[in-house]
Amino acid sequence: MGWLEETANVHSARNIFICVSQFNQEAYEFYKTCGYTKVADLDGLIVDEHAEFLLRKRLP
Repeated sequence: MGWLEETANVHSARNIFICVSQFNQEAYEFYKTCGYTKVADLDGLIVDEHAEFLLRKRLP
């Protein structure tokens, strides 16, 4: 995650967006500890019965 955020900063990115499956709670909790927040639920994006969570982290 550090490499991704450093690379994004070098290219003047303001945000990083990540999708995580609703059923993948372990990954969702990991991203939250890295400073990502949920900004949207994307119902049925990949699997009809599940949502994907769109997460965002604002960069300094």
